[in-house]
Amino acid sequence: MTVSSFITLVLDYFPGQDSTTVLSALQQVHDDLCERYMVRRKTVYVDTLVAGTSEYNLPTTSGSIINITSAIYQATSNTGGDYPLEPTTVVDMNYEIPTWQTQPNSQPVRYMVDGGEVGASSPRLVLFPAPNLTSSASYPRVRLDCSMMEVLTTSGSPSAGQSNVLPPNCGINAWLYGTLCKLSEKLNDERYAIWKSEATAAERELSRYFAKAQEATARTRFTGFMSAKRK
Repeated sequence: MTVSSFITLVLDYFPGQDSTTVLSALQQVHDDLCERYMVRRKTVYVDTLVAGTSEYNLPTTSGSIINITSAIYQATSNTGGDYPLEPTTVVDMNYEIPTWQTQPNSQPVRYMVDGGEVGASSPRLVLFPAPNLTSSASYPRVRLDCSMMEVLTTSGSPSAGQSNVLPPNCGINAWLYGTLCKLSEKLNDERYAIWKSEATAAERELSRYFAKAQEATARTRFTGFMSAKRK
């Protein structure tokens, strides 16, 4: 559903409100759902590796990355050249490998996000050890499976990091009842308790949907990994 169509739907419940107020409430609900349920999942690539360089800007053209669910070092275009990277932190590295910042260049085995939590301003991907190869024709590269945050818009031509449609395949109930709940709370509308109950039920259903999707994705990746190993 487009954002414009969604706003029209909500205005049927609150005919006295304007589209800007509805969009603001929808954005709050969307941000919360994106952060808690990883609604917008995308795969981005860091394909400009430089030998000896460990830090790289996270891609931002698809929106703001709020969570990295997996990182894979792809040595070549062949599936057999995929190597999962282990997430880590500065604290863990300082404890486990005190000299990690002076280790020789090699194929990366761990990653972390510098500059605080993912989603902070200008976070950077840090690879350990620093790569020993420079990307050529996009390889080697790091594949990042992420959940994203984006700005919703009614524009017919969204800018980078914006979207004029709601996430597909998972219904709109969590967004609809969440937005109605936000508006009724703001306006002291007597229907608040009803929308709150509906929003809670819709979020519960959304959580189940994405839990099943994650299980299916994990099974597919494991099968693909084992098939590549057998070749």
